[in-house]
Amino acid sequence: MTLLYRSKWTFTDSLYCKSVRGLAFSPDGSYLAYGSGENLCILNAIDKRLVYIVRGRNTPKGVSTVTALTWLPHDAFHLLCTFSDGLIATVTRLANQLHVGGIESMVPSVTHIAVNTSGTRLATGGDSGISIWFKASTGTWRLVKQLGPPQRFQDNAYMPIEVTGMHWLESKTDQLIVVYKAHGVQLWNISAGTVIASILTTSNPIGSSSLSPDYKTLVLAMQRGYDVHHLETHVPLVSIPHELHAPGPVIFLHGGLALLGASRRGEVSLWGSSDGEKLQDMKQNSSDNWQSLAAYDDKFLIATATSKKIILWEAVEEEKKEDSAPSVAGGQLGGNWWVVIALSTVIALLLNLLLELKSKL
Repeated sequence: MTLLYRSKWTFTDSLYCKSVRGLAFSPDGSYLAYGSGENLCILNAIDKRLVYIVRGRNTPKGVSTVTALTWLPHDAFHLLCTFSDGLIATVTRLANQLHVGGIESMVPSVTHIAVNTSGTRLATGGDSGISIWFKASTGTWRLVKQLGPPQRFQDNAYMPIEVTGMHWLESKTDQLIVVYKAHGVQLWNISAGTVIASILTTSNPIGSSSLSPDYKTLVLAMQRGYDVHHLETHVPLVSIPHELHAPGPVIFLHGGLALLGASRRGEVSLWGSSDGEKLQDMKQNSSDNWQSLAAYDDKFLIATATSKKIILWEAVEEEKKEDSAPSVAGGQLGGNWWVVIALSTVIALLLNLLLELKSKL
């Protein structure tokens, strides 16, 4: 027997499943949030019911659209969503009623948002720069700093600034990784407001990125493949080619042991993150480009989205045929890869619990 991801359900809707972006599971895996044009949509991950919709505000230029979103950790139902008019919406639920508040970022071009694992620091970024927010004891967000533009070099001196990813380094909570399309990767010291390390990739634009759960490796989606970099040495550990000829979405999953990324039109693949060996191909019934990916390790769930539909994949045990395509049981993870991942997940949860208990003592 081997474990393979199979499609569980497909969600399509002409009004609420278009130009999908920001796909993300809730902390307990019960809900799947995403942006669809001017709507923040929340699906029940079990039966794909569309349970909540938050619409953007009316502006002189039309209804504002969703640009980025993230769930806050350690809360059953609390997410932040940015809109094209500069609003950062806070969405919570009490007694099955949705409550929507918000703060004005004053920056209408926010395209990415990142919150640290304690849920106390927030970064919002776009072509106008990076804003840092701290959560006050009252639960409100307070703007504390705005970072300047990235370092420029001869190859990218005249390239427009475009943020394609942000990640907090939890081992050093005063440090933020910012990934730029044409200006490489830059590690910021928040207090000093300076760049302290860089990974230059000016000849190859970066489309998306993902940070491993141990904060040691960063995968970059490049035009011809995915590069996994060690953050201490800043050198690539493995390069995984794809056939997109454009940067596609990519994420770490299974505790950082695997990578999920678009490999060609209409297809996503799972690779071992240490050796780049392909573990499984997952195909849809069309050649639409993938827009967004999400994973929930505790329940072995993967969500993939094109501009027109969302597919939920679930890991199931199957007998592997001799002539079958590569599967997640192959590669360096071995046939019992899911046992290793399950144990790693349990250990990580126990460590997080111990850290929370220690912080309360």
